[in-house]
Amino acid sequence: MTDTKPLAVQVAEVLGWTECHEVKHIVRGSEWFGKRPADDHFYSISGDTVPWYAVPRYDKGGGALWPLIVRYKISLIWRDMRCEACPYSETQEDRELEEEWIRLSADPAIAACELIVALGKAGKL
Repeated sequence: MTDTKPLAVQVAEVLGWTECHEVKHIVRGSEWFGKRPADDHFYSISGDTVPWYAVPRYDKGGGALWPLIVRYKISLIWRDMRCEACPYSETQEDRELEEEWIRLSADPAIAACELIVALGKAGKL
């Protein structure tokens, strides 16, 4: 996984997507495709491997990102016109540990994605 890939692709790779690659379109620009984690062992009726899927735009928020925010218990807090994303904590001890994971952005989707990537790279998801 390289940091030159878009944030949405970095999130997908942390979540287990494989073989992510960019496809350039003349009209639509570029789009990223990959194999979803559950697709590694599935085949179509004809015996061909399952096709590539477009990587969800996690960095744009919406339907792809919000289930991850709930699953990984990410808190989004607005402070000084910026959004702070951090792991949810219930105790004071947990709150002190979470400070190293705080990610700030003007866009809550970007803050949440950066936190998911950081936690994934550290093996904390």
